[in-house]
Amino acid sequence: MSPEYFEVRETGGSPFEIGVRYGESIKLEFSRIVAQYAEIYLKKHDPARVEVIREGMEGYLRDHAPTLIEEMAGIAGGSGVAFEDVFKHNLCSCIGTTLSAEAPVREAAHCTSIGFPNSDRGPLLGKNTDCGDPEASLIRFVPMLLWRPSTGLASLGLTHMGTVWRHVGVNEKGLALGGSSVSGRVADFEPGLTDGFLGRLFLDRCATVGEAVSLVEAHPFVGAGVNFIVVDEAGDAAVFELSTEGKVVERLNGHSHLFTTNFYASGKLRHGPDSQAWALDNSRARHAFLTRVEPDRDGRFRFEQMEEVLCHRAEAGAICQYGDVNGMSTTISTVAVCKERALLTAWGKPCDTPYRMYRV
Repeated sequence: MSPEYFEVRETGGSPFEIGVRYGESIKLEFSRIVAQYAEIYLKKHDPARVEVIREGMEGYLRDHAPTLIEEMAGIAGGSGVAFEDVFKHNLCSCIGTTLSAEAPVREAAHCTSIGFPNSDRGPLLGKNTDCGDPEASLIRFVPMLLWRPSTGLASLGLTHMGTVWRHVGVNEKGLALGGSSVSGRVADFEPGLTDGFLGRLFLDRCATVGEAVSLVEAHPFVGAGVNFIVVDEAGDAAVFELSTEGKVVERLNGHSHLFTTNFYASGKLRHGPDSQAWALDNSRARHAFLTRVEPDRDGRFRFEQMEEVLCHRAEAGAICQYGDVNGMSTTISTVAVCKERALLTAWGKPCDTPYRMYRV
């Protein structure tokens, strides 16, 4: 892949203007990605049922997050892909999960997210994104996006090509975000915020963990399950376990650090019928390893510890995954340094890929 892909792509202006510039920059690849996602998530379902979800979600976003609609309209204008297709692309996981509840589709994407509220470089948030071998998967995620909107907070982060989602990032106020997918129970469709939209609004609207908690409490959650972790500049942190069944919020409350993998560790939410035993075992083994991570005697973590955790290799509980019989493999590794408004990113497995520094 050309080195230019790994340079930060910075743009500002109105949400529509940002979308246009982003759409123009991905024009060569985007129509292929849209078709690929549609084949996986959308085309197997009754178009009338897909349309019900699309209309309900568009109405909800126009009322509660109109800037996301405006940005998607800009992506359509810049890329030449019809707005309806761009919007359904942004809903692909929600539609696929909701309409596949009776005949679930196995998901192979898994991630680990961990927050150190206190380190020698201040609060840190690390995430390994596990979506398959980098050689085949990186094109969906590059480049690094730095948005400076005329309304909302500037932020740095990564997403699937052509979406307004964010599952990892840091904003100009020092709030950092990491997300890990979960197979949660799916209820009857009700418009709300999906994991990708909610992650984006964390970065657009929230300066503190408290504000992130208020955002989660203010909106119904819809679509695929997710675990989020947020860390702010002051050293506060929270984990959100989310599904259409409910929401669980875990605050620090004396813990030295917080972390998430791909299951509901609280035991308060049920997993979906598509939960695979191997995936739950893999997730629980990673979670068990993270419980054993400890700060130094002064109560602070070292920055190097975060890198060591993200590079951890083991037969069971590996955080840096190299591909097992089920295809679990780390694609990208990131470390958000809240006080520096920085995102260090290894475009590949962190064990053998150097981190690049990006700043808001």
